[in-house]
Amino acid sequence: MCDDFGLRAAAKTIQVSEKRFEMRAFICIATLAVAYSSPASANADNGRPGLSIGNGETARSRCFENARDGNIAPDTLTPCNTAINDDALTTRQRAIAYANRGVVNYNIGDYDAAALDFTAALDLEIHVVAKMHVNRGLAYEALGLDALARADYRAALAVNDENVTARQRLDELKKPLYERARAPRRITTEAPRIGGPGI
Repeated sequence: MCDDFGLRAAAKTIQVSEKRFEMRAFICIATLAVAYSSPASANADNGRPGLSIGNGETARSRCFENARDGNIAPDTLTPCNTAINDDALTTRQRAIAYANRGVVNYNIGDYDAAALDFTAALDLEIHVVAKMHVNRGLAYEALGLDALARADYRAALAVNDENVTARQRLDELKKPLYERARAPRRITTEAPRIGGPGI
């Protein structure tokens, strides 16, 4: 849902570029226009309503699967966008949907969008705070925003001082650019499905 959470996330990243913010705001408005102009059918998902996207699978499940499996097909974001626009989601489910969409955006190479999604998940107080900081740090690092990446890696270590990825990436950022190991091209989610057991 490109509501105040998405726009607030975009505002936090405005330091990166005003043009990027304007584009994200435009995309959010366009997404809302499309989402509210087409009716969605309700579908049962463990006793909770969801948006049907075909074959009885819910958008939340497909979004999770795309993030988990590292799918980068052109329609990979569709279930995530549908899930985020589902008014039946709890705050926790919406945070996980943003996190999953962030993983998908990262994997398709849209690091700006990934950073915005991870920020939205953090704003919604997702329970895997260290992981979201690491993921957003990776997105910032891919964008060449090393100072923001460092801040996120440090924030992850403040939550979990044994976070190996955060520590490794901080060590890499100390090196000259030509000696650094690149940030991973793909990341995955280890979180269970939205509405499923676990998280």
